Amino acid sequence: MELEEALHRLRQEVKVLVTERNEYQSRITMVDDQLSIVKTQLDALEEVAERFGVISSDPSAQWLQMNRQDATLEALRELGAPSHLSVIVDRLVGHGRDDTKDSTSAALSVLKNKNMVISQGQGIWALPEHITTVTVVTPAPTVGAPVDARYLESG
Repeated sequence: MELEEALHRLRQEVKVLVTERNEYQSRITMVDDQLSIVKTQLDALEEVAERFGVISSDPSAQWLQMNRQDATLEALRELGAPSHLSVIVDRLVGHGRDDTKDSTSAALSVLKNKNMVISQGQGIWALPEHITTVTVVTPAPTVGAPVDARYLESG
């Protein structure tokens, strides 16, 4: 009897989850449709704004319109790996900005407090997605303990 009850309960749970999944998929489709409409509107509005000189399609001008924190994040994204403060500043200056080491350092501190960047010490900063490796430290083997042959050097 318990087995039949378990089967019935699990079958009901599958039905509920399938219904829930279908509802989410329907919602995702609606959101995708709305996103497409908004992107089309944004493209049209940006075209008008550019025509009237409100914004520029020049990438350097876009960098100048960003606040310091956003520009610092974008510079780190462009660099694609943990980078030294001076490299980040060079990237910002290369885009026509007048950021200094002090101002960029302040922006990085604010971003760190928001958990948007990670300080790796010695002036190295990274985005969370830059941190992909995990170092595993294992204790040294005990003398006389069995040794796994995979860890023996050959040759």
